[in-house]
Amino acid sequence: MSPMKRGRRWMLNGLMVVSLILALLVAGLWVGSYWRGFTIAKYDARTKTECWVSLAAGGLFFASVDTGRNVFFNGPTLAGFDFVSDDPRYVVTHCAHDFLGFGWGDRYPRFRQFDNCFSVPLWFLFILAARLPGIRLARIFSLYRRLRRRKRLPATGHCQKCGYDLRATPNRCPECGTVPTAGTSAER
Repeated sequence: MSPMKRGRRWMLNGLMVVSLILALLVAGLWVGSYWRGFTIAKYDARTKTECWVSLAAGGLFFASVDTGRNVFFNGPTLAGFDFVSDDPRYVVTHCAHDFLGFGWGDRYPRFRQFDNCFSVPLWFLFILAARLPGIRLARIFSLYRRLRRRKRLPATGHCQKCGYDLRATPNRCPECGTVPTAGTSAER
C-alpha cells in the first residue's frame, strides 16, 4: 500500500473514531435533556445584547435579546459565561415556529421576549455524527457477508462469480456466462 493511501486510511479511521465519540456524546445529551434542562448566557456590554444557549427537551436552543440597557447577572458563572442555570424558568424549550425540532422566530418565556431564537434537534446532530461510523460498519458487515458466502460455497463444482452449480455444464456457467478456470470445474 502506498504511503498516500496509508495516510488517507489513518485519517479516515481517526475521523471515524472522533465521529463515533461525538455521536455517543450527543446521544447522551439527547437522552439527558429530557430530564434536566441547562442554560448558559453571555452578556455583551458593547452591544448590550444577551446570548442564550439552552439544552432541553431534546434540542439545542440559541436565543438572543437586545436589552438596550446594561444588565448584571447575579447567578453563578462558569468558564467566562455570565449566567448558568438549570432552573426551568430560565431554560428555553421552544421557539415560536417549530417543525420536527427545527425552530425559528421569537419566544415569549415567562420572563422575557427573545429577538431571535432558533433550535436544532439533537436527533439531527446525532445522525450527522453517526453517519461516518454507520457507513464504515455497513461496509465491514457487507465484506463479512461476502467472505462468509464464499467460504460456505464449495470450491469445486460451482461458478466463482455467481455460485451456480456447474456439474451439469462444466465448460461454461449458464447463469452468468463465465468460463470456469481449471480448479473450479466440476470435473476436477
